[in-house]
Amino acid sequence: MPASLTYDAVVGLDHRLEHGQFFTPPAVARFMLQWVTESGVPALYDPAFGLGALHPRNGDIDFTASELDP
Repeated sequence: MPASLTYDAVVGLDHRLEHGQFFTPPAVARFMLQWVTESGVPALYDPAFGLGALHPRNGDIDFTASELDP
């Protein structure tokens, strides 16, 4: 089960709306990650890391991220 579905089950809609949380659909996240990694960019910054769907796991990119909601 995707982490976003587990999170949705635990964290209420009011909290997600208050914090402007939107979860990128897994197929879109995979496409975006493939697009970025194949582009040859040396670094990627995700300003709204959330559950980490866009985290490149292969180590080919210098990846940094931040998240305001603990």
